[in-house]
Amino acid sequence: MPSSSSKAEELKAFRFQVFVYGTLRPGGYYYRRICEGRVPLSLPALVRGKLFHLKLGYPALCDGSDWVRGDVLAFNDPALMQDIDNLEGYDPDRASESNEYLRKDSPTFDLDRRLLGKIPAYWMQRERIQTEDGQYVATGDWHLWTNSHRLS
Repeated sequence: MPSSSSKAEELKAFRFQVFVYGTLRPGGYYYRRICEGRVPLSLPALVRGKLFHLKLGYPALCDGSDWVRGDVLAFNDPALMQDIDNLEGYDPDRASESNEYLRKDSPTFDLDRRLLGKIPAYWMQRERIQTEDGQYVATGDWHLWTNSHRLS
């Protein structure tokens, strides 16, 4: 199995990396629509936070100490980064309270909980999660949660 440092080095070969934990994960609805064929490297990963399912049908991550499961997508295409930002309702030129999510560099770990580096992830303010009736995902894995709750 490759070491965490070799995985981190592999990620650094790409201009963009982003941690995703919902519909943009490989196999997810928006991965197939936006990322498929455009992401040369995807690695399973973890961040510390607290994960919620929103009644809108997608997840949100906020500050917390749980392990949240996702994937790091690594790629070189700036247009793909823009497409992901647009999907996440994020514009770096907009005031943070006007963005649906905030993109911030986050300590990201491999599945053995070894640091890969600080990788951008999309975070939502807890107040917004409460407004959207966020349901806590105790497993920290939205894909597992959706499979067990059979969303329509």
